[in-house]
Amino acid sequence: VICGAAEGYSEMFVINGTCKPDLKVDNFHISYEENYDNDGIVESTDRFTIKASFVIRNIGESESETTNYLIKRKEFSDCSSQVGATAKYSGDIVAMGPGSSKVYNNIVIDTNVPRGIYEYWIIIDPNNLIDESDESNNSNGSCDDVIKAENCSWGAIKRIYK
Repeated sequence: VICGAAEGYSEMFVINGTCKPDLKVDNFHISYEENYDNDGIVESTDRFTIKASFVIRNIGESESETTNYLIKRKEFSDCSSQVGATAKYSGDIVAMGPGSSKVYNNIVIDTNVPRGIYEYWIIIDPNNLIDESDESNNSNGSCDDVIKAENCSWGAIKRIYK
């Protein structure tokens, strides 16, 4: 695909295809830190803050419009689908020229999260407002063990620390 005005000509033209943006998400990673009941003992009252880092790129042939992204969470299943996930955070994406990218680092996306194993998903342009050359690369999942659940009771903890 060749997009733009030809050298020496003022009119726009397209050869073999259409000129569209193509937003893509890369390097989606989740981190967490304990923010409540941080006493070094694993217990059900522990709560965590979840942060996300990722890169959004326009790998298409034309500028994208301003849109948004959405981050969802669900209990871990098999990390193959975002079905059943609920929205936890959304943010804006400004218009991006072809070949440009934006890095997002350590954005707080979820707070007061109990122990468990979760999947987090990011979706770019979740309402499909931008007509892109490839709509299949607008989501990405992070299925790292975000917060590992450990089965223990106060009785077990008391025996360990007796």
